[in-house]
Amino acid sequence: AAAVIVGQYVEPDVVLASMTQLVAKSLLNVEVGDEEVFYRLPDTTRGYALEKLDQAQELADTRERHAECCLALMHQAQSDWEHTQSERWTERYARSLEDIRAALDWALNTQGAQALAIRLAATSTPLWQELSLLKEHGVYVRKALALLKATDRPCPRLEMTLKLALGSSCYHTQGGTAETIEAFVSAKRLAEDCNDMAGQLRAISGHMAVNLSCGQYQIALEQSRQFDRLGLHGDAVLSLSTHRLRVLALHFAGDQALALENAEQVIQRLAQSGHLNRFTHGFGVQYDQSVAALTILARILWLQGLPEKAWRTARQALDIAMQINHGTSICYTLALSGCLIAHYNGDTPGARELLGLLLVQAQKHSVSLFYTWAKHYAQVITVAETPSSPRPDAGLIKEIMVTLDSRFIDEALLERAENGTAGWSTAEILRARADALLAEDCPSSVDAAEAVLLKALAVAKNQGALAWELRSATSLAQLWQRQGHFRQAHELLAPIYQRFTEGFATPDLIKVRRLLDELQRDLPA
Repeated sequence: AAAVIVGQYVEPDVVLASMTQLVAKSLLNVEVGDEEVFYRLPDTTRGYALEKLDQAQELADTRERHAECCLALMHQAQSDWEHTQSERWTERYARSLEDIRAALDWALNTQGAQALAIRLAATSTPLWQELSLLKEHGVYVRKALALLKATDRPCPRLEMTLKLALGSSCYHTQGGTAETIEAFVSAKRLAEDCNDMAGQLRAISGHMAVNLSCGQYQIALEQSRQFDRLGLHGDAVLSLSTHRLRVLALHFAGDQALALENAEQVIQRLAQSGHLNRFTHGFGVQYDQSVAALTILARILWLQGLPEKAWRTARQALDIAMQINHGTSICYTLALSGCLIAHYNGDTPGARELLGLLLVQAQKHSVSLFYTWAKHYAQVITVAETPSSPRPDAGLIKEIMVTLDSRFIDEALLERAENGTAGWSTAEILRARADALLAEDCPSSVDAAEAVLLKALAVAKNQGALAWELRSATSLAQLWQRQGHFRQAHELLAPIYQRFTEGFATPDLIKVRRLLDELQRDLPA
């Protein structure tokens, strides 16, 4: 307060004495935090003070000192971000949000204060990310970038920081649009020009997230290999970040065995790191480290035939996200693991409850990307009347949908499966194609379906995706059962079923157990 009020004719001790009098008269509110005391003017007092400052022609100078004070506070917040426990950091700096908004609204629209506004929009990025206010921050960032572009010599580091913030905002509110991609590509170029390794990592990881959501898994995998070339092994925090991102790329590219090996290493490193803050500056798209790692581990475990362990892991990720109350992390884990694994495991009430939570959280935090995903999930999980496939270019969400309901198969998905770009979902796309062929009920289609199922089975085995292997084998065994090849069907399906050690109450395994019993009865004595 003194930093803002003190001017040419006011001494600091006078300010403090005046504040004490205002508190005594209930004209200044006091909030006692864990470490500091916070003061806030009631609306009536603030309005009166602004009027008096305006009459004395001191309002502009006071606002400028206020904005400078906010900037200094955000510099301190940025410095503390990696070294302070998240709850304490949020308690200390979240109270300043209204001040930051007021300072930005004034400085962005005031001649002579715009350089200050640009720096404040960039430096306050951690606060907006912590509070999951990415859409609102994006509005300020766009204005700041426009002002920065109009200057004679734009600061490349400031532009890089703002481009990274814009990329994160656009990703969550728009998805993989041209604006999102341009933001991360520009940030990477600027980071290279500044020789900023952490900035390059954030830009690459942000662009990688876009590629994953768009279904460009091999490109994302190649981007994850760029991390090694950045030489980050000496930085434990950034090295851990790159390791987790590599797990993400391996999983979606379809290498579940290697993804699991690395995922378990990441979880172990997280447990040993003792990191105080849940984020690092190394991400272009910010989620809680533990939540993100557990979310992908849950997906890998489910694909590898451990549905119960997968659910416990997904639940752990959600519990952490809810405990820290970070909106985008809640949306992330619900969209990528919680809702899906509950549905895969046959827990319809649980899946519907989690879907409802995802819709609420995504809407509350303006995370349009995952809100759209939730609306697609609702077509299956809440049994909407008429399923309608996502847009043809919907990428990852389109492939997720075909694993929920084979009716979402189309020619574009089949082409991706056949040319090797569908990664983790390839076997399920092929199985869905076989189902569609069998529905045609003609001899040539049956032969084609059998060939497709054999291919799906081989892909699932090669990827280490036991869950998809079971589904493909089930469809093939049912086909052979209809053709009277009972022993062949039983010999195919029984060994795969026996590899499971849990999850026998899930729909896929219940179905297989019944089918095996039928085949056993039909076997010749």
